[in-house]
Amino acid sequence: MQKKYANLPLFFFSSHAASSYGHVNLLKYLITCGADVNLRDFDGDTPLHVCETREVAQILIDSGADTRALNGAGQSIFETALQEENHDMVEFLAEKGLNFMNNISFTTHTMETLEEEESDGDDG
Repeated sequence: MQKKYANLPLFFFSSHAASSYGHVNLLKYLITCGADVNLRDFDGDTPLHVCETREVAQILIDSGADTRALNGAGQSIFETALQEENHDMVEFLAEKGLNFMNNISFTTHTMETLEEEESDGDDG
């Protein structure tokens, strides 16, 4: 029996994993080897959708990542960061002017949730 994904290039998962787990040196190496920084996974996410640190995001952006790409759910990178409750990435993307929102109802709900969590933390 042949595996369903046996013919996918190694870069397919490697660039997403390196981005998601913050493996900066591996990501830089993959990019120098020709990894596509706009390659989509099975959810339509680009490496920029799954990255979790400013440093990785900046590397991807500097390497030509599409900052306006939408994933399979129609979410921008900003909306994905909101959904993941990654406050540092939300702040970074806003600072860069990349707080593009495609799914307004999702984004409004998520931002309200984040604001509630922040105000709850201030009560301490």
